[in-house]
Amino acid sequence: SFMQRWDRWFQIHPRDWSEDRKRKAGIVALAEPDTFGRGQQHVQFLKGLKVPLYMREVMSDFPTSVRYPYEDIPYRRDDGTPYITSSAAYMLALAVHEGAGEIRLAGVEMKAGTEYVTQRPCFEFWIGVAKARGIKVVLPPTGCSLLSGDVYAA
Repeated sequence: SFMQRWDRWFQIHPRDWSEDRKRKAGIVALAEPDTFGRGQQHVQFLKGLKVPLYMREVMSDFPTSVRYPYEDIPYRRDDGTPYITSSAAYMLALAVHEGAGEIRLAGVEMKAGTEYVTQRPCFEFWIGVAKARGIKVVLPPTGCSLLSGDVYAA
């Protein structure tokens, strides 16, 4: 495993996430249903976790599953839904909600791919919310693209 330690795990996707995306794209061949789009090895990993597993809802086949506290997350859109556009934003929003004193970010660059067109602004928004609440946010010292836009008219 590339990570040696974790205190929580997040699997926010619906169980049929990949199949649903393929259906919407008109792709007929579906592979490994009910695996959150990740395969059976991932499902077995989730079932063996010894830490809280944040999910859309508690699932009895995942012993440590915990329902993500959607209703507790502030900063909602006009339709009442939380402004969260990625798994990383779910994690950051929960840390802000819980009042973390410091958040260290690594491996969340959001600088390639079309998904990040909507995901990156939301993640940077939550970094701003954290900072506004007095939470120290530590970005990697080099190579990080977050909060790196040029100063306008400088």
